[in-house]
Amino acid sequence: MNKITVYGRLTKDIETRQLQSGKTMASVGIASNGKTKEETNFFDAKAFSGLADVMAKYLHKGDSLVAYGTMHQYTYNKQDGTTMKGWELLIDDIDFCGKSASGGNATPNATQQNGSMVEEPQEVQLPF
Repeated sequence: MNKITVYGRLTKDIETRQLQSGKTMASVGIASNGKTKEETNFFDAKAFSGLADVMAKYLHKGDSLVAYGTMHQYTYNKQDGTTMKGWELLIDDIDFCGKSASGGNATPNATQQNGSMVEEPQEVQLPF
């Protein structure tokens, strides 16, 4: 079984693009604390379709989230012909955890259910 849950902050604003299939793909980086205070893990992550649209609309650099998904290994060829392998997190679902200090205080009022918002966002005061 390949399931992963990552709690962290976005390292950059979400970048979206349209695929040939017509679906939206969102790419983002997530930084998550490791076992020690000095250790940080960085995840390259992707989401698709409705979830990608929601993430792009409501999340920005520095925002916290919990991402649920699977790890995907891919291969690519370097310019010198060497074959390399990399890993990325394919996000299936998320929970919003809060905005960054500079990101305002609008937080969606519901969690994601397969990429669909249940309710519209409303203004809330966050404790951090």
